[in-house]
Amino acid sequence: MDPTDPVDPTDPVDPVDPVDPTDPGAQRNACGGWAPLRHEGQSAEPLDRCGAFAEGWLVCAGTNALTCTAPDVPNACGGVGALVAEPGSPCGCTGVWVCDGDGGLVCAGDDGRNVCGGCVELPGLPGVPCDRRGEVWHCNGPDAMGCAVVNNACGGGGSLEPSGALPGGSCTGPCGAGIWQCTASRTLACVPDVPCNACGGTAVLERLPGESCGAFGEGETVCGGPDAVECEGAEAPNVCGGAEALEGEPGAACGQGEVTVCLGGALSCVPAVSAGDDNGCGGTASLAGTPGAACGSCGVGTWGCASVNAVECVDDVGGLNACDGCAVLAGQPGDPCAACGDGEWVCASDEDGVVCAGGTEARNACGGCTLLEAEPGDDCPVGCGTAICLEGGRLACQPLPPGSCVEPVLTCQDIGAQCDAENRRCVEGRPDEDAQCGSCRIGFDLIDGACWPRTLASPTGLTASQGTSADYVLVSWNPVSAAEGYHVFRGGQRITDAPITATTLEDRGAPAPPAPRRVGGITASLDRADGVRLTWATPAVEDGASVGYQVQAVLGPVVSSATGTRTGFRSAYPVTGFEVQVEEGVWLDVGALEAWLDEDAPLVQIDAPVPTASRIRGDGIAVETGQPGALGGPLTAYRVRALNETGPGEASEPALGRRVATDLALQWMFAAAEEGPFADLAEGTTARVLDTTVAAEETRWYRVRWEAEGATTAFSQAVEGRRTLPARLGDPCEEDADCGEREWCPTNTEVARCTPRPVWDEITMPFQFVPSADATFLAGSPTTERGRDASRETQVEVTLTRDLFVQRTPVTQGQWRTVMAAHNARFGTTYALEPAYFGREDGECTSPDCPVERISFFDALAFANALSRIEELEPCYVLESCTSGGQLEAGAGCEPDVFGGGGFSCDFGFRCQSVSFVGPQCEGYRLPIEAEWEFAARAGTTTATYNGDFPPFPGSPCIVLDPIGWTFCNSSVGGVRQTRPVGQRMPNAWGLADIHGNVRERAWNFFSDLQDSGVDPLGPETGVTRVVRGGSWGESVEINRAARRTSAGTQSRDRFTGLRMFRTVVE
Repeated sequence: MDPTDPVDPTDPVDPVDPVDPTDPGAQRNACGGWAPLRHEGQSAEPLDRCGAFAEGWLVCAGTNALTCTAPDVPNACGGVGALVAEPGSPCGCTGVWVCDGDGGLVCAGDDGRNVCGGCVELPGLPGVPCDRRGEVWHCNGPDAMGCAVVNNACGGGGSLEPSGALPGGSCTGPCGAGIWQCTASRTLACVPDVPCNACGGTAVLERLPGESCGAFGEGETVCGGPDAVECEGAEAPNVCGGAEALEGEPGAACGQGEVTVCLGGALSCVPAVSAGDDNGCGGTASLAGTPGAACGSCGVGTWGCASVNAVECVDDVGGLNACDGCAVLAGQPGDPCAACGDGEWVCASDEDGVVCAGGTEARNACGGCTLLEAEPGDDCPVGCGTAICLEGGRLACQPLPPGSCVEPVLTCQDIGAQCDAENRRCVEGRPDEDAQCGSCRIGFDLIDGACWPRTLASPTGLTASQGTSADYVLVSWNPVSAAEGYHVFRGGQRITDAPITATTLEDRGAPAPPAPRRVGGITASLDRADGVRLTWATPAVEDGASVGYQVQAVLGPVVSSATGTRTGFRSAYPVTGFEVQVEEGVWLDVGALEAWLDEDAPLVQIDAPVPTASRIRGDGIAVETGQPGALGGPLTAYRVRALNETGPGEASEPALGRRVATDLALQWMFAAAEEGPFADLAEGTTARVLDTTVAAEETRWYRVRWEAEGATTAFSQAVEGRRTLPARLGDPCEEDADCGEREWCPTNTEVARCTPRPVWDEITMPFQFVPSADATFLAGSPTTERGRDASRETQVEVTLTRDLFVQRTPVTQGQWRTVMAAHNARFGTTYALEPAYFGREDGECTSPDCPVERISFFDALAFANALSRIEELEPCYVLESCTSGGQLEAGAGCEPDVFGGGGFSCDFGFRCQSVSFVGPQCEGYRLPIEAEWEFAARAGTTTATYNGDFPPFPGSPCIVLDPIGWTFCNSSVGGVRQTRPVGQRMPNAWGLADIHGNVRERAWNFFSDLQDSGVDPLGPETGVTRVVRGGSWGESVEINRAARRTSAGTQSRDRFTGLRMFRTVVE
């Protein structure tokens, strides 16, 4: 049933007479509405008492209805109130409590008590003679009778009260009908058939003492007399059903056009509505149900106002019954029923009630429910009489008149077995008297009225188990034939409270095996991302302590001597599991394996380094980050202990473990502003990335997101980068990527600028930047310099106006061959490719990195122009009427014995009739003017070499020269001095290597004894020889100085002379 379904016509809300809304005298009721208030058909007011026991209060259910705070909840039998017992529990002697169909209980199947008030069959009736000597039956308690000369039926000395009452007779007591029963003091007491209620009366109680009560459950139920209970400590609710006192009353004005109504146990101020429009909650909207009307699945709830325009079903304590119906059941399915309690309540076919199935109303000849030992009218099973029916369905023995039963005189033959069993001698009686059992037989003593043997044999064959069970020590012994039982002792202390009849004992109180020993071999991982893995070894376990056992045989009060001692012990409890301590005082159960993974180990907090972003590159923004630190989480100290049945063992020594981060991955992110939002940079997953998506002159912010298994995601600090306009030669740079194609950024000097780096077939020709613009220096040598040629090295002041690009090393054989081959292929020339003596088959230095030598002045000019042309630059020289072919070709070297010199040198080779120099402003490659060479060689120094001055004689200049060049000091290979691969000695401060030694280097200037001074001096306009600078591998060591000046013919080729390319930095 849905709570909104129409309710039953028996809805507890009573119809009320409508109020005429136009009646000027209409008054609001006590709930703030307009209709008269009623409850169960009667006029009522808030806080009137209600309920089956008047335990509740009426409170307002909206504006026009009342509801009771104590709904009637049926008990297990469908009635109201507390039952004296649970249906199905025992009652009487043989009965069981069943529902009586009227909401209460009845004791079914009970055949009543015997005449003494007990439950067993008795041999006679109290007060009736039981033998021929005048003895009569009397009650010895409810379940026994004695045969003796007594004054009353209870075996006492006086008459019974009340007069005429006998045990087993009917009586009426404080709790209703009962029977007379003998007490321990040999008097009568009226024992009720039905137990008194919890307060000592007969009425059905509302609740049991001690239960909570009151509108809010704050009270306690106490007895208010034998047949009533009271709710102590409970307070009445307010008229709205709440606990708090109200300030005002329903229906009172509370504002302009507003009145108070009950909502949620309190008063609420709502707009006033007229009587005709009031929906029962103080509003005007249609409601799902009428306030105060029944609701819920079985109509036991009550519609209450949730707001002025909404209702809710409250106090729906009913619901479907156990048969899925709504009717109050006479009993619960499965509980007993029928007069004998042997039936069972089952759900009726209509599923809305119960019927009693399988029960019987009577089963014996006396109308009772138990089996009878005899049929009415038969001889009594015990005693001399006839069996008769008693009230309740039991049998009793009606004695026959004295003399009717002739009993024979008993002799020792009749009672001998009895006397033997009692360990007594049999004594024959006088004529007409029975024989009797007399004194104890020999070997037996009278103790407490019985005959007991004087001695008792000790048990034999005592054993105690040796670790066969962890739960107990099994003690066993041979039986002693006369013993009734045995006492067992452990460590001298008796452990049996009473004698036991068995000849074995499982002593579970023996010393328990100890807890496991300390766990050893514990390790904790330091290299896993999924957590910290612990491993350990299972510790040894120990048996329980040995203890001694003894046994005594027992027969009544007779006890044998103790056996000898046998020791036994419990076996060790196996290790059943392990616990791990991760933090102080907290132990985690990790199962029975010798390993455990702590998946909750602290995650690694990645220490993200601060990245860098370029601000001067024209091809994009280069971002770079280092590797993060702290790729391991915090160390955790772990302890392990083993468990067995006894408990936990000692904790292990601590092992330190931690989680580490693996599979470290990064993702570059970018944003237009420092605060974001950031987006992922495409393909930005390496430590160094060039962002080419940014526009020129645009600024971006970059950060790195670091992720790794076993770590939390970390973000680096954001850094700013900027893309400039494309870089030009000579512009500042930080790395090669800052420069253009066929350029690089040499970072081995203080000033890093984009410089040329031509490349052909993997042969490169890198240049260094030399900051010579507006530089003034002293060329030549001081008079104190060792090895000085005073005629040629006079110091002069020179000023240079342009920065220079200077080749890092002399031109190598590989560079000569590659450049000239490229020029021949492109421009159809026939320049020679292998001028070097040391590059020939009969030479020694054959590496492409060895410097090219045997280069004439004209050879050098031809190479410079060839390099400019293939690099698409303006050539710096104009060469006219030049020779070609064979020995007269540029770069042809010296053929052996053609011009003399054995191929080492020659003076007649390639030449041109006319040469001219465009000037230092030329953008192509060229030879240096003499001042440029010396400035570049010194690199800011003023000493003989950039590695310092030579030591005074007789000290060797080799000490200074060995680190920086190949000279006469160190150029020998296998006893033969020769050129050596370039770039292997320490360069100067501007990155230029092999300035001193290896090969001399051609310059543009005509030679004269006095070096020119001034600005960008080009030297004499005419002359015979040209300047050569730098010294070589085979000359006197003192020649290898920055100021040393020498000359060579324009066609002269020798194995000491090569060249180095220069280029002007053009603005």
